[in-house]
Amino acid sequence: MAEIHLQFTPDQLIEAVLQKYRDLTVDRVAIFESFPIQSHMRLLFQMDASRGHIETLWLGLQEALAPWSPALVFLRSEDPARAILSAAELRGPQWTEYIVNALEKSPVATANGWTGLSGVAEIFKAYGELVDELVERWRFPKLILPAKPESYAQRDTDCFAWALGALT
Repeated sequence: MAEIHLQFTPDQLIEAVLQKYRDLTVDRVAIFESFPIQSHMRLLFQMDASRGHIETLWLGLQEALAPWSPALVFLRSEDPARAILSAAELRGPQWTEYIVNALEKSPVATANGWTGLSGVAEIFKAYGELVDELVERWRFPKLILPAKPESYAQRDTDCFAWALGALT
């Protein structure tokens, strides 16, 4: 999706995304999964869309999901730039080359002069700051947990306990 800006304008992307959510025909949405943040919001960010576009999608998404009042469980990274650098180290040069080639072509990278792996780290840092702001403004129940906790078992326990309370 590095070249999404060649297929859609921000307005077209927003309308296509929101229409999908408006067309949902389910009885209940209980837990809001991260896909819209990791995909839709990220795509707008990569397109270097205006803050107004990002706000329009975020508010529209919540409006479309309002009938279900979905709970959001957000696994927050303390340092998104460090996380992507660690991923590059773990996944190796082939993956790193792929992610660098994909992201440095994006309008946000071009507009900010972000290139190479350090540029990708800057993208993730800026995107992480945006996501933190958006999650804070989620109007339905939410739980923010660390992406890399000291204890995964404890994080799972906390998450399940919270979800049971939020959904009853």
